[in-house]
Amino acid sequence: MADEGVSTLTPPHDAVASKVASRAVLESAKVSYEVSHPLASFEAVLDASSVESVLSFNDALPEELAGTVLIDLLGFSSGNRARDKHARRSLSTDAFPSAQLALRGLKLQKNMDGSKSAQSRVRGQCIAALSLHGQSRPWPAEVELQWSEDELVLTSTFRILLDDFSIPRDKLFGVAIRNEVPISVELRYRRD
Repeated sequence: MADEGVSTLTPPHDAVASKVASRAVLESAKVSYEVSHPLASFEAVLDASSVESVLSFNDALPEELAGTVLIDLLGFSSGNRARDKHARRSLSTDAFPSAQLALRGLKLQKNMDGSKSAQSRVRGQCIAALSLHGQSRPWPAEVELQWSEDELVLTSTFRILLDDFSIPRDKLFGVAIRNEVPISVELRYRRD
Protein backbone atom coordinates (compact mmCIF):
# COMPACT_ATOMS: atom_id res chain seq x y z
CA MET A 1 0.00 0.00 0.00
CA ALA A 2 1.32 3.43 -0.96
CA ASP A 3 1.90 6.15 1.62
CA GLU A 4 -0.75 8.82 1.77
CA GLY A 5 0.10 11.87 -0.26
CA VAL A 6 2.50 9.93 -2.52
CA SER A 7 1.18 9.22 -5.98
CA THR A 8 1.89 5.83 -7.50
CA LEU A 9 0.47 6.87 -10.87
CA THR A 10 2.73 7.73 -13.76
CA PRO A 11 2.59 11.47 -14.36
CA PRO A 12 0.99 12.47 -17.65
CA HIS A 13 3.44 13.14 -20.50
CA ASP A 14 3.25 16.51 -22.12
CA ALA A 15 2.32 16.54 -25.81
CA VAL A 16 5.82 17.36 -27.03
CA ALA A 17 7.60 14.67 -25.03
CA SER A 18 5.19 11.99 -26.21
CA LYS A 19 6.00 12.54 -29.90
CA VAL A 20 7.28 9.41 -31.55
CA ALA A 21 10.55 9.22 -33.40
CA SER A 22 10.46 10.02 -37.08
CA ARG A 23 12.52 8.42 -39.81
CA ALA A 24 15.14 10.64 -41.48
CA VAL A 25 16.41 9.61 -44.92
CA LEU A 26 19.66 11.01 -46.28
CA GLU A 27 19.20 13.57 -49.06
CA SER A 28 22.71 15.00 -49.42
CA ALA A 29 26.17 14.53 -47.95
CA LYS A 30 29.42 16.47 -47.80
CA VAL A 31 32.28 14.43 -46.38
CA SER A 32 35.98 15.21 -46.68
CA TYR A 33 39.26 14.28 -45.07
CA GLU A 34 42.69 15.86 -45.07
CA VAL A 35 46.01 14.05 -45.14
CA SER A 36 49.06 16.04 -44.19
CA HIS A 37 52.78 15.58 -44.35
CA PRO A 38 55.59 17.96 -43.37
CA LEU A 39 56.10 18.72 -47.09
CA ALA A 40 52.54 18.62 -48.46
CA SER A 41 48.89 18.06 -47.68
CA PHE A 42 45.76 17.27 -49.64
CA GLU A 43 42.03 17.01 -49.18
CA ALA A 44 39.83 14.22 -50.52
CA VAL A 45 36.11 14.77 -51.00
CA LEU A 46 33.48 12.06 -51.04
CA ASP A 47 31.02 11.79 -53.87
CA ALA A 48 27.60 12.25 -52.22
CA SER A 49 26.24 9.09 -53.87
CA SER A 50 28.79 7.11 -51.82
CA VAL A 51 26.93 7.67 -48.52
CA GLU A 52 23.86 5.76 -47.31
CA SER A 53 22.09 6.58 -44.08
CA VAL A 54 18.75 6.39 -42.30
CA LEU A 55 18.25 7.79 -38.81
CA SER A 56 15.54 7.68 -36.19
CA PHE A 57 14.98 11.04 -34.53
CA ASN A 58 12.58 12.46 -31.93
CA ASP A 59 12.27 16.27 -31.67
CA ALA A 60 11.56 16.12 -27.96
CA LEU A 61 14.34 13.64 -27.20
CA PRO A 62 17.27 14.39 -29.56
CA GLU A 63 19.51 12.32 -27.29
CA GLU A 64 17.75 9.22 -28.65
CA LEU A 65 19.24 9.76 -32.12
CA ALA A 66 19.90 6.35 -33.68
CA GLY A 67 20.84 4.87 -37.03
CA THR A 68 23.75 4.18 -39.32
CA VAL A 69 25.93 6.05 -41.77
CA LEU A 70 27.60 3.81 -44.37
CA ILE A 71 30.41 5.28 -46.49
CA ASP A 72 31.79 3.69 -49.65
CA LEU A 73 35.50 4.53 -49.32
CA LEU A 74 35.99 4.16 -53.08
CA GLY A 75 33.92 7.33 -53.51
CA PHE A 76 36.66 9.63 -52.15
CA SER A 77 38.67 11.65 -54.66
CA SER A 78 41.58 14.02 -54.13
CA GLY A 79 41.70 15.01 -57.79
CA ASN A 80 44.87 12.96 -58.30
CA ARG A 81 44.49 9.33 -59.41
CA ALA A 82 47.92 8.20 -58.19
CA ARG A 83 47.33 9.72 -54.74
CA ASP A 84 43.83 8.13 -54.57
CA LYS A 85 45.35 4.76 -55.49
CA HIS A 86 47.82 5.07 -52.58
CA ALA A 87 44.99 6.02 -50.21
CA ARG A 88 42.90 3.02 -51.31
CA ARG A 89 45.90 0.74 -50.82
CA SER A 90 46.48 2.11 -47.29
CA LEU A 91 42.79 1.70 -46.45
CA SER A 92 42.80 -1.84 -47.93
CA THR A 93 39.61 -1.04 -49.84
CA ASP A 94 39.75 -4.43 -51.60
CA ALA A 95 39.15 -6.08 -48.22
CA PHE A 96 37.38 -3.17 -46.42
CA PRO A 97 35.52 -1.09 -49.03
CA SER A 98 33.36 0.79 -46.55
CA ALA A 99 33.30 2.52 -43.18
CA GLN A 100 30.26 2.55 -40.92
CA LEU A 101 29.18 4.74 -38.04
CA ALA A 102 26.51 3.14 -35.85
CA LEU A 103 24.76 5.84 -33.80
CA ARG A 104 23.13 4.76 -30.53
CA GLY A 105 22.44 8.11 -28.91
CA LEU A 106 23.65 11.59 -28.19
CA LYS A 107 25.02 12.96 -24.94
CA LEU A 108 23.66 16.50 -25.00
CA GLN A 109 26.08 19.28 -24.13
CA LYS A 110 24.33 22.44 -25.22
CA ASN A 111 20.93 23.55 -26.41
CA MET A 112 21.81 26.16 -28.98
CA ASP A 113 18.29 27.31 -29.71
CA GLY A 114 17.29 30.29 -27.62
CA SER A 115 14.21 31.08 -29.67
CA LYS A 116 10.80 29.53 -30.05
CA SER A 117 11.25 29.11 -33.81
CA ALA A 118 10.20 26.10 -35.84
CA GLN A 119 13.83 25.04 -36.03
CA SER A 120 15.97 23.73 -33.15
CA ARG A 121 19.70 23.11 -32.62
CA VAL A 122 21.69 21.14 -30.09
CA ARG A 123 25.33 20.20 -29.69
CA GLY A 124 26.45 16.94 -28.18
CA GLN A 125 28.69 13.92 -28.27
CA CYS A 126 27.71 10.84 -30.28
CA ILE A 127 27.33 7.57 -28.53
CA ALA A 128 28.52 5.54 -31.49
CA ALA A 129 30.87 2.95 -32.89
CA LEU A 130 33.06 3.57 -35.93
CA SER A 131 33.98 0.55 -38.06
CA LEU A 132 36.94 1.19 -40.35
CA HIS A 133 39.65 -1.02 -41.82
CA GLY A 134 38.12 -4.15 -40.28
CA GLN A 135 38.10 -2.73 -36.75
CA SER A 136 35.40 -1.14 -34.62
CA ARG A 137 36.00 1.48 -31.94
CA PRO A 138 33.72 3.54 -29.68
CA TRP A 139 33.36 6.88 -31.38
CA PRO A 140 32.43 9.86 -29.19
CA ALA A 141 32.58 12.54 -31.92
CA GLU A 142 31.19 16.01 -31.28
CA VAL A 143 28.15 16.76 -33.46
CA GLU A 144 25.68 19.53 -34.01
CA LEU A 145 22.08 18.73 -34.91
CA GLN A 146 19.73 21.23 -36.45
CA TRP A 147 16.18 20.30 -37.32
CA SER A 148 12.81 21.51 -38.47
CA GLU A 149 9.58 19.69 -39.15
CA ASP A 150 10.82 18.30 -42.46
CA GLU A 151 14.65 18.38 -42.29
CA LEU A 152 17.48 17.19 -40.03
CA VAL A 153 21.10 18.33 -40.51
CA LEU A 154 24.00 16.63 -38.73
CA THR A 155 27.43 18.31 -38.87
CA SER A 156 30.70 17.28 -37.30
CA THR A 157 34.40 17.91 -37.55
CA PHE A 158 36.60 15.35 -35.86
CA ARG A 159 39.95 13.60 -36.14
CA ILE A 160 40.92 9.97 -36.40
CA LEU A 161 44.29 8.46 -35.70
CA LEU A 162 45.34 6.03 -38.42
CA ASP A 163 47.21 3.94 -35.84
CA ASP A 164 43.95 3.39 -33.92
CA PHE A 165 42.63 1.41 -36.90
CA SER A 166 45.96 -0.19 -37.93
CA ILE A 167 45.99 1.80 -41.16
CA PRO A 168 49.52 1.97 -42.59
CA ARG A 169 50.85 5.46 -43.25
CA ASP A 170 52.29 6.10 -46.69
CA LYS A 171 55.63 7.84 -46.95
CA LEU A 172 56.68 10.77 -49.04
CA PHE A 173 60.46 11.19 -49.45
CA GLY A 174 60.95 8.66 -46.65
CA VAL A 175 58.76 10.53 -44.14
CA ALA A 176 55.37 9.07 -43.12
CA ILE A 177 52.17 11.10 -43.43
CA ARG A 178 50.79 12.40 -40.15
CA ASN A 179 48.85 9.98 -37.99
CA GLU A 180 46.02 12.45 -37.35
CA VAL A 181 43.42 12.84 -40.12
CA PRO A 182 40.81 15.63 -39.81
CA ILE A 183 37.36 14.70 -41.16
CA SER A 184 34.47 17.04 -41.89
CA VAL A 185 30.87 15.84 -42.29
CA GLU A 186 27.57 17.49 -43.20
CA LEU A 187 24.61 15.15 -43.67
CA ARG A 188 21.17 16.48 -44.68
CA TYR A 189 18.13 14.32 -44.10
CA ARG A 190 14.49 14.52 -45.18
CA ARG A 191 12.16 13.58 -42.34
CA ASP A 192 9.22 11.26 -43.01
